[in-house]
Amino acid sequence: MSHQWLPSELMYCGNVHPCSTVREMIEQIDQYIIPIKKSRKLESMYLGVWFNCDLLADFYSNPQITEMLFDLMKKNSLIIKSLNAFPQREFHGVSIKENVYFPEWCEQSRLRYTLALAEFISKRRDSFAKSISISTVPLGYKKSWTEQKQRLAVDNLKQLAMSLSSMHRKTGVHIRVCLEMEPDCVLETTTEMITFLNQALDYQNNQEINNYIGVCFDVCHQAVMHESVKDSLNRLTREKINIGKIQVSNALRFKSEHFEHVQPILAKYINSPYLHQVKLLTSDGVKSIADIDKDLSNHVEFSEEARIHFHIPINKRELSSTLLTTQHEIIETVGSLSSLAIKPDVEVETYTWRIIDKEVTSNSLSHYLVDEINWLETEMRQYNLIQEYYE
Repeated sequence: MSHQWLPSELMYCGNVHPCSTVREMIEQIDQYIIPIKKSRKLESMYLGVWFNCDLLADFYSNPQITEMLFDLMKKNSLIIKSLNAFPQREFHGVSIKENVYFPEWCEQSRLRYTLALAEFISKRRDSFAKSISISTVPLGYKKSWTEQKQRLAVDNLKQLAMSLSSMHRKTGVHIRVCLEMEPDCVLETTTEMITFLNQALDYQNNQEINNYIGVCFDVCHQAVMHESVKDSLNRLTREKINIGKIQVSNALRFKSEHFEHVQPILAKYINSPYLHQVKLLTSDGVKSIADIDKDLSNHVEFSEEARIHFHIPINKRELSSTLLTTQHEIIETVGSLSSLAIKPDVEVETYTWRIIDKEVTSNSLSHYLVDEINWLETEMRQYNLIQEYYE
């Protein structure tokens, strides 16, 4: 296989911006997206967006403003290619922690929300690409999971695939919902994902499941799990599992003997609204700590290396001489892109800027995001993955 991407196809995930109304999305386009497009000298630009429940409802409640939004997108050649599907109304400035994984896929509300996104895409398909990836929670939060929840989740995902198949026939828009492996969720490892898709969903033999359900591969997440991302991608490819989206993200890591030096830096992030799972590599395997605000000192000394689910800018190799990142895994992922079975959407996902830099402004954030995307493009060029012109 050999895939190439236009510079305009390299996206960043819109969950970095607070957005619960159509007016806020218009502001997002004016303040960030158009300046980023101009800075990167693009004639058009693919967007990765987040439509929470409130925003989705606001589209229907305010049709005139909604028309203004899509007119603005059309005027600036902005096309939605990827969606991050979590329904929570708040994602910035409030403590969200494990609530980000709810409702789980065993709940009808998760199915309804995801189908509502798909229906909106089909109604406004002129503003969307013909092929869309929607990343979603990998079933639910492992701590609260049960066999009954598993059965309900399987039924909901099968119903989802049938509905997406019907929409595809009617509208011509192909939507693939991609389960995103994540630390401490039901599907956190590559083995768990492969087993679930093949055994619970009969992935190889069920054409609807194969066409409309896939995997979102978040580099940070698998790096935190101490997996080789190259091996993980190869395994998924050998199993003929469709990777619909690559989320390019960067995690923190440090050696246990350096804990005393990195502890003051980590202390700055203890009050983060997000869940920052810690995975320790030990002689007995990978051990888990639920969040960075737990007492790490009693556990780290028994590990070789700790990795933390904290989305650090992808162009950062280190935060200090002892607090490093998993940037190497991003580079390994880029090197594997051409061998994937289908061409995935590629999306940078660093949503923690306001924790990293409390003085961030709209202007500085735009520069940061451009720097990340440009860094990624440079890495992809080394593997001949960037196509300069439309054919």
